[in-house]
Amino acid sequence: MADEIIKEFIDTWGQAVLLWQRLRRPILENEQLTPTDKRILYGLYRMKQATKKELAQRVVLEHSSLTRSLDRLVEKGLVARIASKDDKRFVQLSLTKSGLAKTQSIKSQSLELAKELFSGITAENIKQSSGVIKQFQSAMEIRLEKQKIRDKL
Repeated sequence: MADEIIKEFIDTWGQAVLLWQRLRRPILENEQLTPTDKRILYGLYRMKQATKKELAQRVVLEHSSLTRSLDRLVEKGLVARIASKDDKRFVQLSLTKSGLAKTQSIKSQSLELAKELFSGITAENIKQSSGVIKQFQSAMEIRLEKQKIRDKL
């Protein structure tokens, strides 16, 4: 594959991600959340329950950043820490009812924004683009898994 095509894809995708984040910033600000908070809420939304380590891997955050944000989200009543009955050192994280409602609200507002942005694009083009991005995501996940194995050696 030609280097120029790959460079153009990466540059275009990177710019699109940055623009999407800027467009969604008012949604997060309205909900009094940071982009990191949103990543954590979305991660727990998908996982239902997770340890801090599992969540950090899912949302690709350093332990210290995750801890600060989790403390803030617990204080706001959006995330619950549930200690194991057998071992108090083992803690599961999950969304509270308020956290679930807030996450669903953000997702709903984001969907409305996306529908507006995609209104001039055919369903076929969206489907094709989604397929390419899924393939790229899969390749990145495979690469990360190989990297983890190498890091352990």
